[in-house]
Amino acid sequence: MIQIKVCASSANLGPGFDTLGVGLSLYNIFKVEQSNQLWIEGCPPEFNNENNLFYIGYQTVCKALNVPDKCHVIFDCHIPISRGLGSSANLISAGALAANYLHGSILSKDEIFRICVDIEGHPDNIAPCIYGGLTTAFNERNVQALSLDISPNFYFTAIIPDYKTDTKECRKALPAEVPLRDAVYNISHTVALTYALKVGDRELLRDACHDLLHQPYRKNLIKDYDIIADTCFKNQACAFMISGSGPTCMVISNFSNFSEAIQDEIKGAYRIIDLSVDYKGYEITELS
Repeated sequence: MIQIKVCASSANLGPGFDTLGVGLSLYNIFKVEQSNQLWIEGCPPEFNNENNLFYIGYQTVCKALNVPDKCHVIFDCHIPISRGLGSSANLISAGALAANYLHGSILSKDEIFRICVDIEGHPDNIAPCIYGGLTTAFNERNVQALSLDISPNFYFTAIIPDYKTDTKECRKALPAEVPLRDAVYNISHTVALTYALKVGDRELLRDACHDLLHQPYRKNLIKDYDIIADTCFKNQACAFMISGSGPTCMVISNFSNFSEAIQDEIKGAYRIIDLSVDYKGYEITELS
């Protein structure tokens, strides 16, 4: 039996819609072994079947390796579902990575990444789970991911509400077309954002995080978005953005304990967690 630990991801960073993602220190942990039948423990009954995303990732790699196999897996999950922290990407990546390891680690990270993207569809969520750290992804001939530098002076704080959002519904909130000037605005801001994250420039980061492609439309789906943002900036946040498609909001600051500054001011049912960048993406350990 092996144990695989895979990080959460926050995608669509600021103006980096469908492009930028970062691995964060919040994890799902799975104990996995080969089995002659599917056996899932530790997850809600509605996910205890062959449509489980972990199992889909596992089976897809098994098919790619031409090794028909099933698994016994025990879930220990800490990433909330449908909150914008990459839970779907996490499950798919974990299953794919586990299958590859249990069958001799034949596939490379890049091959696993592409298999997972084919399943999940969003490389900016998958890439941090596979490569860790700050990543950018694009598709030209095939989907590719690149690792980017991020200053150790930046910390992330997730503000997680007690309600879910549906990714498909969040996609529907976006316009089918955008003005050319908005596209240029986001391109320039995304380039500036990656530079600010690299060099640790908090003032540039705040300016570069502005976006015209998704956040103006999706923030209306998040209760008290503007009030929470104002509270965070009042307490010296460097940046504030929607994580993934929401409803979690993500703060970037220079404080590892930023939650302490805002937890008494943010009203309502929110879980506020201080996070650091996870630079590995995943870890696999053999259990005795």
